[in-house]
Amino acid sequence: MPRNEEKKSKMNKLLFDFYQTDKPLSGKLVYRESEYSLDFIECSNDNLVRLSGHGGCTSLTVHTLQIEVGINTGKLLYPWGLFPLIHAIDKPLIIPNSYYGELSINLKKNKLISGVSIEIPGSDHWQLYKDPSSCWIFVGNPSITQYSCSIEFANNVIASIANDSIVAFWMRPVIEI
Repeated sequence: MPRNEEKKSKMNKLLFDFYQTDKPLSGKLVYRESEYSLDFIECSNDNLVRLSGHGGCTSLTVHTLQIEVGINTGKLLYPWGLFPLIHAIDKPLIIPNSYYGELSINLKKNKLISGVSIEIPGSDHWQLYKDPSSCWIFVGNPSITQYSCSIEFANNVIASIANDSIVAFWMRPVIEI
């Protein structure tokens, strides 16, 4: 088996741990229409270091969307990257009930390497929807509608979990032209 396929087959399931907190990572999620990109700005460096540690970062990926993750802690920080919404399907969205928390990749079961992104298993089949009236964006598995929990880990960024796996992200950015 080629080395890349061997690595992919070992990453067929990412396990996550989550903890309820009193607030998500504070910052501002921005969508820049002219760049087709998401960015998380106005975030305290002290909070980022507290959550990520000093070992650098890597990313979980869903297509071109990146979810920044601390290497030492496994904590999901915020989304960023190229994220063209021109292919999103307009659809009214019902945002799941969520609570504030921290979401981490279980480091006992998964090894993180600086600069080596990990595609969320199964995300190649996820759909992209946007609600024109509320500005919420959904990227996830539309066939899963019952979640064991949904965690707002960064301002206006929610991850939904089912069967110990992330199955959707909900984001509400401020739109910049």
